[in-house]
Amino acid sequence: MAWPEGGLPAAVIFDMDGTLLDTEPVSMRAWEQAERETGHFMPPGFFVSIIGQNEATFREKLSVVMPPDCDIDAFVRRANGIYKGLLKNGEVPLKPGLGNLLEWLRARSIPLAVATSTQRALAEIKLRHAQIRHHFVEMVCGDEVTAGKPHPMPFALAAERLGVAPAHALAVEDSANGIRSATAAGIPTAHIPDIAPVAPEVRALCWRILPDLEALRAILAERVETPDKARSKRLSAAP
Repeated sequence: MAWPEGGLPAAVIFDMDGTLLDTEPVSMRAWEQAERETGHFMPPGFFVSIIGQNEATFREKLSVVMPPDCDIDAFVRRANGIYKGLLKNGEVPLKPGLGNLLEWLRARSIPLAVATSTQRALAEIKLRHAQIRHHFVEMVCGDEVTAGKPHPMPFALAAERLGVAPAHALAVEDSANGIRSATAAGIPTAHIPDIAPVAPEVRALCWRILPDLEALRAILAERVETPDKARSKRLSAAP
């Protein structure tokens, strides 16, 4: 999705897990341990297919793919319990470049929001534990919407709460479900890849595909440089 050249977004809306926080590997470990403990195993590739979706959605999908003798409630409860324990007993790691990006945006008074599939109570715990909750003026969580990602509702509601038009905001996402949600809401989206593969047709929906959040900060910084300064930098970098 294209975004006008020059200037900064009126607001930035971030996904949380896999975008702000490097928690998807922790989640994968929790689900794998729950599989071993219960003796019920998800189909190969199933875990990465549900990244970015809320609990109601992935519970429904589990009920389709798991064997009839699997107690879905008990299985999800065990995975969630292991996950919370892993987070409680360790740090909540930040994605590379996040600190610099948040401070850069804050210095320019750009309002920030989170649109996450995680339930509100757990999202608050993780963001506070990571010491970044104060950066976000709004949050839309998985238990606060009637349709989760890839439906546009989470990002559309976040933009509405921030009081900005979707086309004037910027979304930052790692998953295919999140990218589909943000772009369907009409929000230009920066894709920062994480552990889940994203199909080329989904990547094509994005405004930019970048290696990390520091690269996003650099691109935004270039957009507010004067034309002469930007031209001088390009010339000095030329061979």
